[in-house]
Amino acid sequence: MADFLIIAFALVVPLAVLFIYLYASTENLRKPDAPMGMEDIVPFLLPVKIEALEHLTDHLEEEYLHWRYTKTKFRSVQQRRVRESIEYLWRMDRNAKILQQLGSSHLHTGNPLMEALGNDLITAGVNVRLYVFLGLARLYFWKAVGLRPWPFVSVPRLTNLANLLNSDLIPAYECLKEKAQQLALLKSCSFGDALSQNL
Repeated sequence: MADFLIIAFALVVPLAVLFIYLYASTENLRKPDAPMGMEDIVPFLLPVKIEALEHLTDHLEEEYLHWRYTKTKFRSVQQRRVRESIEYLWRMDRNAKILQQLGSSHLHTGNPLMEALGNDLITAGVNVRLYVFLGLARLYFWKAVGLRPWPFVSVPRLTNLANLLNSDLIPAYECLKEKAQQLALLKSCSFGDALSQNL
């Protein structure tokens, strides 16, 4: 039975990652009626505090919490921290999807530079959403299984996510923000500051 579960898990996870990648890269291919403007998307973006997300995966902070609290209290603290991490990742996914739609709306403008930036936004959004999916899969697994009060099971550590976040997701998200700001500058848009604040 255990072998079956391991084989099933080994097949399901890569297929799920492939599905998310294909979905994230093809959902914006339809030709829009007219290019979207920054004024159309800024109100729908959700701020992401990158420093707070980095703080949640800080090794020293987590060690301090681990030694300060009992195992039961530490589990409770970790549940809260996992919920916060999930919220930040969902925000990143939502913003990436909105910016992909913005990029898609500029693919057929006739302006090669805008079309290139639109394509860059879509690609950057795919990267962000793929890393978000990998992070959320781990966080939801911890929430469903790892943070339960099982005997002889250690409480999951958010520092195990630090490598994915710091070397993959956060740089991908910063790249997405940079591409969106470049598009705003190219359009001589006054929404550059609002875009920075809402991302």
